[in-house]
Amino acid sequence: MSMKRKLSIFAAIVAGTLFLAASCLFYLLFHRSPGQFFEQDGTRLFYSDTGRGEAVILVHGIAAQGDLNWRRPGVTRMLAKQFRVITLDMRGHGLSDRPEDAEHYGIHLVTDIIGLMDHLSIDKAHLAGYSLGGFVALKAVALYPDRFLSAAICSAGWINPESPGEIPNPYQAPVKNAEIKTSHASVMMPVASKSVFHRIRSGVGDMLIDRKVKKALKASYPELGVLREDVETIKTPLLCIIGTKDGFLHLARALCQFECPLECIEIGGATHFSAPFKSEFKKNLLLFFQKNSPRHK
Repeated sequence: MSMKRKLSIFAAIVAGTLFLAASCLFYLLFHRSPGQFFEQDGTRLFYSDTGRGEAVILVHGIAAQGDLNWRRPGVTRMLAKQFRVITLDMRGHGLSDRPEDAEHYGIHLVTDIIGLMDHLSIDKAHLAGYSLGGFVALKAVALYPDRFLSAAICSAGWINPESPGEIPNPYQAPVKNAEIKTSHASVMMPVASKSVFHRIRSGVGDMLIDRKVKKALKASYPELGVLREDVETIKTPLLCIIGTKDGFLHLARALCQFECPLECIEIGGATHFSAPFKSEFKKNLLLFFQKNSPRHK
């Protein structure tokens, strides 16, 4: 076989491999599970609903969506064996509407959850939020304690709204407050980094969330703050679960200092990106909901 022929075959193999990889990536990022829409405050929101039993509502992080944050890592499938699992695309994300003004975000991220429960005639549910969704979940439990059986604050924690400072970079090694340089709270948000992984994630994040939406979300973050005294009055069972290599680790540890019904779990070696894929994460999430289910008491 001639060298020219060999090079042609090699080029075809490389091209085919790249095409297959690109197709897989496209599927993972943009293929969506079947779902429905409901309207909240004039905004059309998408959700998926699978499984049977007590409701578990899953809220993703910024620049993600229900499938990417929960279904791809296998969390939805595992929980749906024993619970009715409802994943919500937050406004500004996924198949939901994407308003561009900050006034449409903030506390609306919380009331969207309540609106979804009302739409589905769910009086009480378990709740789990990841990253930004974790901060939303904590705010939801503080404002609407009678609507939740339990709440898991995943890869998130507590920031003092009276002295917030800067939000750490979740994708860099945990640092103390004095060393914080970056001000992004995300699941797949672009952050300042030169690594190949960070650059790829930044490009993916740009495909999944509009820059104007991201700016509006960031401007509305202060509305999601929970005062110290309000955290300490929470009676709903809480789980704070985070990886030891997550940049939000110290925020999680700050939450775990409060005197409230709170279980804290740190997953050794897990990062802000990898935690949902860890079997320890999924196992403890399931056990937490089982333990706080009226069916198991």
